[in-house]
Amino acid sequence: MTPSMRKTLPHAKNARLLGAILSAAFALSLAAPTSAAFAAPLRSEDTVVSPEQNTSEVAQDPAPQSSEVTEAPQTAEAPEPSISSTNAPVVFGQKATISLQAANTPVGTVPAAVVSIDGMVISTVALNGTGAAKVTVAAATLNAGEHRVSVSLVDTAAASAVLATTESSLTVKPATTKVDASWVSDNGERVWGRVTAQFGTVPTGTVDFNFGGKTVGSAQLAKDGSFDGSFALPAGLTSSTGLIASYVGDSNHGVSTATAGVVVVCYGPCHWPQSFQAFADVSLQHKFHTEIAWMYCNGYSRGWSQGSGLPLYKPSENLTRSAMAAFVYRLEAPKNYQAPSESPFSDVNPGDPFYKEITWMWQQGLSKGYAEPSGKPSFRPNNSLSREAMAAFMYRLEAPKNFKAPKKSPFADLTPKSNFYTEITWLYEAKLTTGSKTPDGRKFLAKDSLSREAMAAFVYRLVENYRA
Repeated sequence: MTPSMRKTLPHAKNARLLGAILSAAFALSLAAPTSAAFAAPLRSEDTVVSPEQNTSEVAQDPAPQSSEVTEAPQTAEAPEPSISSTNAPVVFGQKATISLQAANTPVGTVPAAVVSIDGMVISTVALNGTGAAKVTVAAATLNAGEHRVSVSLVDTAAASAVLATTESSLTVKPATTKVDASWVSDNGERVWGRVTAQFGTVPTGTVDFNFGGKTVGSAQLAKDGSFDGSFALPAGLTSSTGLIASYVGDSNHGVSTATAGVVVVCYGPCHWPQSFQAFADVSLQHKFHTEIAWMYCNGYSRGWSQGSGLPLYKPSENLTRSAMAAFVYRLEAPKNYQAPSESPFSDVNPGDPFYKEITWMWQQGLSKGYAEPSGKPSFRPNNSLSREAMAAFMYRLEAPKNFKAPKKSPFADLTPKSNFYTEITWLYEAKLTTGSKTPDGRKFLAKDSLSREAMAAFVYRLVENYRA
């Protein structure tokens, strides 16, 4: 070994020792936990950190936990109490229902609703467990139109303190109406009828009578909705046309119309046999067609309206005593007659059908009525007229002078001692009646009811034959 090699040997040994120390230190560094500051530059972007590593990192977060500020939790505000109302539209005369619903009523309150309509309190009602209630408004309480409904939610446990309010509208529609009108019971140029409403309410106002587009009369409605009015037919009529009854309506009821009947225009003198049909139930072939058509032409009978088409005469029906009064009154056509304010009969009052005609019969001495225990006679207007009573009426109407009843009766069912013998035999001799042929001979049938067709025949013969 040269001297130079001996000099460098210690240095080589030192170098090898230093390298061993550094290698050992590096190995220890790999085995020991690595700090965050040292490890961070060594991670790649796709490095997955294990939960253990996450926990370690959180634990070593340099931010002090004690420096964080924790906010206090906020309490939500309680919703305000409220109340709503629902009001379905109704028709006048129909009850209304107001539906109420409260919400968010505070605990410990005793809720109720105070309901007002148009500023007037109509009800205070307790609410049920769900905050609901209903208020019923009686029928016909509210007029037709819009009404303001005000509702207050109150706490009855706290001197009715108001918790909430609401307003809404209630609509009340006018009621529909219906007019029934006709010439009733042969009442000539007078129309009777009634106006009814949808829910039984009673209309007010007037009914106008229109003929050919012109108003020819009117009538005021009574408290029960009925009416009785007269009209005058225009001059110069050339064709048949309908008479219309029109209700004009009021604030709570709508308008309506109805055909009261069809007026048939008669051509030519009425004493001639007519070729027109005046009534739906009296054909041109009817045995008393001429007499009945003549009654119509002269205004003695208008029959019953059917609303449309020709009126009915009802020839086979019995004639009532009141209709007989009407026939005779029209036959005589008294001018300026004023019916008395007090009735002479116990069962006929002012305003009743045919009151004027019946009282005129009494004043003329044509009818005395039936004696009653009260002392005031009855007329019995709706009773059927007997044939003997008809004979009496006509006899008194004509008042024949110097007539003497025959000793022998012309009828098999009549004797000189029979009631109304004089009147009936005069009727026979005046050729106003021929009686009825039967197997037992010719009979008058005094107690039988008089038919309307037979009455037409009697009146026709009286005017066209006897008086002529």
